[in-house]
Amino acid sequence: LVTIFACVSIFALIASFWKSPISYILQHLPVFKFFRYIDRWMFVGTFYWAMVGAIGFDFFYRYNKDYFLKRIFNVVGTVIGVIAFLVLALNFFGAKFWSFAASLFYLFFSQFFYGHFGFNKDLSHYEDAINRGIAAWQEFLSLGDFKFLLPFLILIFAYLSIYLFLRERLNWNNFRKIGFLLSVAAFIAVFTAYWPSNAISRSATDSYGALIEKYVPAEDRILYRAFPFMIQQSFAGFVKPGYKVGARDELAFTELKLTSGWPDMNFFSEMPSVDGYDPFVPRYLREALEEIGSTHSGQDITKKMENNEIIDRLVKNLDVWGMMSGKYIISGFRLENSDLKFLGEEKISDYDIPLYIYENLKAMPRFYYAKKTINSPGASLLSLIKENKKDFQKLTYLDCEKCIDIIKGDDSSPELTALRNGFIGLKVNPRSPRWLIISESYLPGWIAEIDGKKTEIIKANGLYIAIFVPAGEHRLAFAYNGILGEADFLRQIGFMQ
Repeated sequence: LVTIFACVSIFALIASFWKSPISYILQHLPVFKFFRYIDRWMFVGTFYWAMVGAIGFDFFYRYNKDYFLKRIFNVVGTVIGVIAFLVLALNFFGAKFWSFAASLFYLFFSQFFYGHFGFNKDLSHYEDAINRGIAAWQEFLSLGDFKFLLPFLILIFAYLSIYLFLRERLNWNNFRKIGFLLSVAAFIAVFTAYWPSNAISRSATDSYGALIEKYVPAEDRILYRAFPFMIQQSFAGFVKPGYKVGARDELAFTELKLTSGWPDMNFFSEMPSVDGYDPFVPRYLREALEEIGSTHSGQDITKKMENNEIIDRLVKNLDVWGMMSGKYIISGFRLENSDLKFLGEEKISDYDIPLYIYENLKAMPRFYYAKKTINSPGASLLSLIKENKKDFQKLTYLDCEKCIDIIKGDDSSPELTALRNGFIGLKVNPRSPRWLIISESYLPGWIAEIDGKKTEIIKANGLYIAIFVPAGEHRLAFAYNGILGEADFLRQIGFMQ
């Protein structure tokens, strides 16, 4: 039984690494290929590790007399004791102590490591790095952080319980109950520590909503036509160093990202469909976003680049962002391009971090008629970008072999009549047949109707959905029911509206 649980735990752990073989296989299965991150496997892994821990408590009952086991446990106890001492020291020893400790460590480093193993920079660099590292550990291992305090206490209580049991100071029934409670608490602690960072309350975005309202008109806010760029990199230059951004600044950063939205909003679960954090973003789109410098969805690649290289990718692909209806850019750095109109600069957070707001003059509407279409079967957005087929204001590329090529017939525009979670309603009245483009990700689950009758959906520009609209007045409806048609069920149980 232990072997089974251990194998599943190892499987989940390996699957959580993006470039592992298991992750690669899962990403290419018929359903899982539509999911960018496999967080579900990390949750499963957390559950099974908790189960292995529970079985471990039972293990001590069977082998509590084993001398070899007691020796191993003594070694483990020493390691836990050192960790506990370090944590308590970081939390309760004063600045003078850690200044002295940093000096000793720096002296040891300069005598034995400097000049070897690639440590050849100026010594002041390493002295500063040591001080920064200690400050980071003090924040990361803070007993004032409940997400760290609870697992730390669970570790200490688990060790003490086993110690008392092996010393026959705690009977089996009480030991078993304590083991069960600690295993459940460990699972809940790990689960809750991860979940809030990805499910911040929508009400928490109100404070920075004022920034969006100041520069983005109401209609564009509803259609989510603003997106963040290099905000995290900007924050990193102002906040104190550490393994993670401080809690208040992390909240501010997350608020701003959520308030900004993204230039393509699939209203399923009220989450963007191409922002990279939505589990429905497909791999082909993520790779395209990496190519054009997205730091909100292509961060797996862009985080390894220099800031100038990321900025260069963005400004060279404003036509692509414009096709994605990205009309407003909220940037952590100044941008220079003739197709960007500077709207203003704002200082945010306690550190007065500057944000720069721009309007992309190449932005296209969320719903529009194609001026001219080109049949491009199998074309992806990434291939169009690399082939420099980016004149989207004049050309629309249809993933189709024999679709009718319609030349622009009039200047009318579709009229938005309804916009809610998973549903778009439009009223159209073209004088001639037209191809209508809807800037929503081409995903399984979309249903399009013209005057109540279903019509075929074609992929446009390797990303969005398009339908053929006959001449005359018509009512159009676009509904998203989920990959497996689960949207109706989720609405019934109150998970989504």
